[in-house]
Amino acid sequence: MRGRSLRPNTSWPLGLTVYTLAIVAVAFSCSLRGLPLWYQLTVAVIPIFAISFLWLTNQIDPGTIPPDQNKDITVVLLEDGHTDVPNYSQYGRDAKGRWTRAVFTPEGHQDLEKYCEECNVWRPRRGYHCSKCGFCMDRGDHHCDVMGTCIAKWNHRFFTAFLLAAQIGCGLMMGGSIWRLSKLGFPHGDGIWNNPETSILLFLAVFYGYHVAVLIFGNMHAVGICFDFTTKDVGSNDDGECEDNLPCLPGRRNPKALLRSWQLVCCGPIVWTSHLEVLPLNGTETKHTEMVDSNIDSHHGWLPMP
Repeated sequence: MRGRSLRPNTSWPLGLTVYTLAIVAVAFSCSLRGLPLWYQLTVAVIPIFAISFLWLTNQIDPGTIPPDQNKDITVVLLEDGHTDVPNYSQYGRDAKGRWTRAVFTPEGHQDLEKYCEECNVWRPRRGYHCSKCGFCMDRGDHHCDVMGTCIAKWNHRFFTAFLLAAQIGCGLMMGGSIWRLSKLGFPHGDGIWNNPETSILLFLAVFYGYHVAVLIFGNMHAVGICFDFTTKDVGSNDDGECEDNLPCLPGRRNPKALLRSWQLVCCGPIVWTSHLEVLPLNGTETKHTEMVDSNIDSHHGWLPMP
C-alpha cells in the first residue's frame, strides 16, 4: 500500500506564486510603463485573482472519496465463490480484473461502478484511484504536480479559473509590450532599432505570447466543464464515455444533465483539507472522518439494478 496524504504539496504552488509576481513586476517595470492607468490597474488585479484560484485549487478537498477500513462484504463473498449474494448477476470483473457492479443513476441511466481494492470503496464510473495521493477521486481529471494535488470534482473549477486568469493576464502584458513598441514608433521609427528598449519589449512580447499559447489548454478545461467531460474521459474513453454521450443529446449529457453537472462542479462545497480529520487504519493507511455529504453525491442514492 502506498502512502496516503490529505495534505497537498505546496512547493510547486509557492514557486508558481513567486514566478507570477516576478513576471508581473517585470511587466510593470517595462511593458506597462507609461500606459493608461486603467490598463495598468486591470493588469494588477488579474494576477491577484489568478493566485487566489491557484491556492484554492491546492488547498481544498479535490473530491476525495472517503476510504473504508473494511473490505466490502459482498466482494468478500464473491471472492469466496458465493453466488447467493443479492443481485449476483450485476457483478463482474473488467479487463483489468477489478470488480464491477451495474447500477442506475438518479436520472435512470444504467451505469457501472468499480471496486477499489486499496480504498475498499465502490467508486463512481468517472472516479479513479490516484496512486500519488493514495485516494480515490470523484470525477477525477488528473493529478497535477504543479498544483500539488489532484484535479477532480470540487477544485476543477478553480483550476480552470486559474488557467484562464493567467492566460488573460499574460495576454494583457503581451498587449502592453506591443502598445509600448507602437508608442516608440516600431518598426519604422527613427533609430528604433538602436534603442535597447526595443529589443527588451520584443523579447517580452514573445515571452508573454508564449505563455498565452501554453495556457490555451485552460480553454479546453473550460469547454470540458461546459460539456461535462474530463481529461480522463477523453484520454481513456475505454467505456465510450465521449463517443456514446455527446453533449445536448439524449443520454448522460442531455441539457438537464448538463445543468445538474454545472451546479455540482461550479457551485459545489469548499472543504479545506486542513479541516479533514485523518485517523490511522492499518499501518500507514489513513481515513477521512469528516466529510460533507455532498462529497459522495455522485453515487449517493445509486441502487443496484433489479
